[in-house]
Amino acid sequence: STNGVSMFDGENWTVYTIENSGILDNHVMAIAQDSSGTMWFGTKKNGLSSFDGENWTNYTIQDSIDGWDNYRITALVVDQKNNLWIGTENGFGKFDGESWTFYETFYGPQPGSTVSSIITCLAVGLDNKLWIGHYYNSFYSGPTGISGYDGFDIQNFTWTNSALKSNFIHDIAVDKTGKVWFATGDQQGDH
Repeated sequence: STNGVSMFDGENWTVYTIENSGILDNHVMAIAQDSSGTMWFGTKKNGLSSFDGENWTNYTIQDSIDGWDNYRITALVVDQKNNLWIGTENGFGKFDGESWTFYETFYGPQPGSTVSSIITCLAVGLDNKLWIGHYYNSFYSGPTGISGYDGFDIQNFTWTNSALKSNFIHDIAVDKTGKVWFATGDQQGDH
């Protein structure tokens, strides 16, 4: 949304913008809720905002997040340990409530590089594994498809080593039995 965040409680609508709330940016690209009920909003330009129902807290490069070169947040998800995972156009990271960890990624195949820089979506499995969807286009030479991260190792899936029909991942969902579903497809990424 480029007009802030809209909330519907079943009867009434409330719109939060930079003009009437503490949100950092009107261009919100991702939303997640943690186990305490706090809502998290990833923005296109200015960082991350959280709202506990009464108070806004903002996190920007300048005051919170060292090492995040590109702060366009594309995806948010909260895992079973209440860690907030953040996908950006330059990698992904984690906020555990106190400290930030950035997982550096690269635009090309580098030693140790196993996750694409451009994250499109995130999901958490029933086993707390982080699933990462990647951007794909024919001009991009970095890793694409899907990565599964268990906190130690990264496992990658593309159309060359799995049944994926596209390396462009639009969304990921985990059903109640633990099966992981991947929304794929793009004219440039179809195989």
